[in-house]
Amino acid sequence: MRLFRRRVSPTREEIKRAIPFRNPNVEQEGASLSLPLSERSGFFGWLAKRAGAANKIEIELDQIGLFVWEQIDGKRSVAGIADALAKEYKLNKHEAEASLLEFIDRLRQRGCVSLKRK
Repeated sequence: MRLFRRRVSPTREEIKRAIPFRNPNVEQEGASLSLPLSERSGFFGWLAKRAGAANKIEIELDQIGLFVWEQIDGKRSVAGIADALAKEYKLNKHEAEASLLEFIDRLRQRGCVSLKRK
């Protein structure tokens, strides 16, 4: 009997094809995102509640992070957002993709977005 199931992280190619969706419980105020702690799941969410941590997770976005957040509309794939990012900030496609994949994965790990695989 296994007590813990190992989560398999999606591959880079799967993330590029996926469509990100915002968590409807994320509140945005300017360039700041907040997510109620009750939305955190798993061991670390439980541990944070028990330790009396703040009841919200706060994430401060820079200009590029805010641009990406605004592109997450549930229609565009991550690759499509990477194209828009490269065009807006005059980056080459590889730079935009690499940075975006890491950013999307961090938002996913924090519970701010989910990915729907095609």
